[in-house]
Amino acid sequence: MTMAALVILGLRLSGSVQQTGLAWSYMAILSTVVLAVLLVIAVHEGGHMLAGGLVGYRLAGFGIGPLVMRRDERRWHFNLNWRWAAAGYTLSVPEESYHAIRRDAIMIASGPLPGFVLAGIGMLLAQVIIT
Repeated sequence: MTMAALVILGLRLSGSVQQTGLAWSYMAILSTVVLAVLLVIAVHEGGHMLAGGLVGYRLAGFGIGPLVMRRDERRWHFNLNWRWAAAGYTLSVPEESYHAIRRDAIMIASGPLPGFVLAGIGMLLAQVIIT
């Protein structure tokens, strides 16, 4: 539902398909879908990152689409990995081992929660823009 709402929103904001040429229409649809996928991945992984920080985990790396970021002892390293083009991950390391199961559960469950919020916002925006 989130993807459909974001695609509808993107198409409405980029001008209607009837007003542009056929090639530009396909490009608008493709770019909107790609950006919507990356936005959904970023929101999902952001939920994991935020919760991990709140329960005392240290962020060691994450990837959103092809953009991959990893931290060593001193600094962050950024690169592109096209094998992850339509995926994402968050790598968090616990600082201490107390209540590990509870903290892991919080961090894992927090990934989908922001997606539900984004879906609701996207459906409301699509409804407002369509009508």
